[in-house]
Amino acid sequence: MTDLSSISNRELANICRVVRRQRKDRGLTLEAMARETRVPLTILRQMEIGVVPKTFTVRHLFRLCRFFQMAPARLFSEE
Repeated sequence: MTDLSSISNRELANICRVVRRQRKDRGLTLEAMARETRVPLTILRQMEIGVVPKTFTVRHLFRLCRFFQMAPARLFSEE
């Protein structure tokens, strides 16, 4: 699976912030979001504290975008 190693730390931090904010805005638990998105709970837990694990892939990114109904570019932008 394609990794995201070429993405800057700033962009990775933005992904974490956006995903956390979107989850909270929807009133979802991490467990519910993992179930709905099929992104492993371990990955989502790390993202909650601002860490994008090496196991996070483009597939996970697109699953989150599909779930939140947003373009991938929005995950990388400052909010």
